[in-house]
Amino acid sequence: MAVDLPMIAPIANQVLTPVSANGRGVPAVFQTIRTIRTSPLGGDSLLSRSVRAISLDRTLFEEVGNDKHAMPQAIILLMAVAIATGIGTLDNGNIGDVGPASTLVIIGWFVWSSLVFLVSRKFRGFAPRPTEGVTTSRADWSSIARVMAFAQAPGLLRIFGLVSGLGLVAAMAALLWQFAAMTVGLRAVMRYESHRRALALLAIAFTPYLIIVGSISFLMVTT
Repeated sequence: MAVDLPMIAPIANQVLTPVSANGRGVPAVFQTIRTIRTSPLGGDSLLSRSVRAISLDRTLFEEVGNDKHAMPQAIILLMAVAIATGIGTLDNGNIGDVGPASTLVIIGWFVWSSLVFLVSRKFRGFAPRPTEGVTTSRADWSSIARVMAFAQAPGLLRIFGLVSGLGLVAAMAALLWQFAAMTVGLRAVMRYESHRRALALLAIAFTPYLIIVGSISFLMVTT
């Protein structure tokens, strides 16, 4: 069920065609992102927050980390990423891969969030930093989970796996972008002074993450 690249070439050309913005050529896709972010209809809507997450807006992650009512939006976005990931696997012609691929996105998010939370609690060097006027210095699991969910937003790129020849490129771009988003997000919610500490936190959680999610993936494939 792969989509041939020539079929989407006119669409891509239209999206990336420079448009006039203050006298300078700006690709239409970036102009659209700018419009959504600055629109009065944006605010804390799911669309606006998703775009801000994709653009690695640190204030977005601070916002959702502190907003206890943002979990429904986080779950909806996560489900959209899961669906996009599943659809992206249709390039190999095996519809049976859609369910497992989508499910692993949800499982992966839960495992990531839990491991990050546990490491931040067990190792003092990774504990959230206190903020002036805030009595607690610890981000709870739900705060981390919301941030990690929004950090998965770049995973929407995996839907381009439907395009013949773009599956691996889309998957790698999404993965690297998600790591960048998680790094920015964790720095924000943990109130770290630098991205290096957030990246180190992810690095420590990465090995157990691979073991757990890899084992679940193996069981899903073999059963």
